[in-house]
Amino acid sequence: MLARRGRFRLLAVSALLVGLFVIPETAGAASVTKYEFATPLFGLDDAPNGDLLVADAGAGIVRLKDGKGKLIVELPGVTDMAPIGNGGMWAVTGGGEGDLAFKVFLARKGRAREIANLLAFEEEFNPDGGVIESNPFDVATLSARKALVADAAGNDLLVVDRK
Repeated sequence: MLARRGRFRLLAVSALLVGLFVIPETAGAASVTKYEFATPLFGLDDAPNGDLLVADAGAGIVRLKDGKGKLIVELPGVTDMAPIGNGGMWAVTGGGEGDLAFKVFLARKGRAREIANLLAFEEEFNPDGGVIESNPFDVATLSARKALVADAAGNDLLVVDRK
């Protein structure tokens, strides 16, 4: 329930905040620090301390705070993240190339540790019995030890734990 409430509040606030970061200053307007994102933006979430977190697929997880943006976890391909208390977050990467694609990570202190390879899971189990493919795009925190991941291409809703 708390995650749902936070996401609804986040939608209203984040639409305004993200707009402030990508709209250039105009004459006579209040001063706004502009943050250049690397590539398309995907997931948004609010951290427990009120910071806005943005999944920048070309760079990683960006924290927006006090009119400034900072890359806090380098993770190219990230499509979403979900905070776990004040210390870390779950993150997922979608399609793309390289060793980071189609995975679930636990991010903490600027580093991302791989927890699960969802394409490998799909290849081994293929839960929906269709074409073997993966595209994790959304993650929600269930607890400090478990996350819920939506895999659009795999047509799966998966519970992932730290093991």
